[in-house]
Parts: sequence; C-alpha cells; structure tokens
Amino acid sequence: MNLLLTGKPGVGKTTVVEAVVARLRLRGLRLAGFFTRELRNPRGERTGFKIVTLDGEEGELARVGLR
Repeated sequence: MNLLLTGKPGVGKTTVVEAVVARLRLRGLRLAGFFTRELRNPRGERTGFKIVTLDGEEGELARVGLR
C-alpha cells in the first residue's frame, strides 16, 4: 500500500504521518518510506526541508539562501 498526503503548509500532514507510523508499528508491521520536515530560521521563516526515513535517518533535502 502507498499513501500520499497533501495539504497546505501547517495543517498537520507530518503529524498525521508520524501518528499513523506509530500505530502501524504497534501492530508489528514493517514499514519503509520517508517524510519531510521543515527547516526554519530563528525568525520562524521556512528556509528548507530535511528528509526523515522511517528507519530514523535524516538529511538535508533543500535549503534556500546558502552561498
């Protein structure tokens, strides 16, 4: 099964994904995939995204303003 979740920024998509993953793991299911999390500067402005795998690995996916 594949799941694609869309919506406007800040509506809780990542929160939903994390909750669904936690519940499926409690049922003993093996999961694979990833989600993204926003990167924000100290003023709260979005500056990029990091990718988080369901295995717990993280990396920077994109960032603006670096030279």
